[in-house]
Amino acid sequence: MLEELSEEGPELKIRSETVEQQPCMNYGLVTEFNYAPEGLKINYPGIYIPEVCLTAIGPATSERIFPYENGTYEIEFVNEGVSNKGKLIVDDEKYFMELFSPVNVFVENETLFKIPENTYWGIIGYHEESSAALAQKFTDELKAENAVFEQHKDGHYGYFEIANGAMQLPELHGYWFAEPVIFRFDGELEQLKSIVADFAARHGEEVNVSLNSAKGEEIHSYSL
Repeated sequence: MLEELSEEGPELKIRSETVEQQPCMNYGLVTEFNYAPEGLKINYPGIYIPEVCLTAIGPATSERIFPYENGTYEIEFVNEGVSNKGKLIVDDEKYFMELFSPVNVFVENETLFKIPENTYWGIIGYHEESSAALAQKFTDELKAENAVFEQHKDGHYGYFEIANGAMQLPELHGYWFAEPVIFRFDGELEQLKSIVADFAARHGEEVNVSLNSAKGEEIHSYSL
C-alpha cells in the first residue's frame, strides 16, 4: 500500500508484485479489479510479457488507485484461482489491511500511516563531515520561519519510516553524509521555496536540501 499524493488530496494506491524475480524488469502483472463502494476484489490471471525486454531482473508489477474514505471494507485477492479474503480499515491516521488466512498472496506492510497535512520530509546531504553544522543551521532557520518539528508515530508511511519517533535515513541517498528531516509548515509552498533558495545561495556548495510534500510536491535546493 502507498498513498498517491496530490493537491486534490491523498488516495490509496495498491501495488502488487510477484515474489519471483522475472527475467525482464518491465514484465507486467495482469490484474483484474472489481471495485465497489463496499469492497474490492483483485484477480491475478497471469503475467504480461512485453515485446521489448528491459534487461534487468525484477518482479512483475501492477498498481491501481482507489478512493476509499474512512470505513471498513471487504477485500479479496485471487491468485491462481485461490481466494485470499480479508479486510481493509481506513481511519483518520492510517490504512490497515489484513488477510485472514493468506495462501499465496501476502501483505508486505499491513499498516500504512497517512502523511499528515502540511508535512514536508526529505534529506539534507553533504560530502564533508564538517558541514554537519550547516544541516543544523538549516533546521534552525526553518524553526525561525514557524516550521514545527514534532514526533510521529512509529511505523511505515510509504515514502519513509519512523522509528523511536524519528524519521529514518533512506539507505540510498547519494551523499557521504546526510540527515533526515521532517516537519510541518503551514505557510505557502513558494514561501518555503524561498527559504530553501536563500539557504542554497549561502551554502549551496556545501549542502543540498531535497524535500517532498504531502501534496506530492518536490523542492530541491540545487534547482532553485
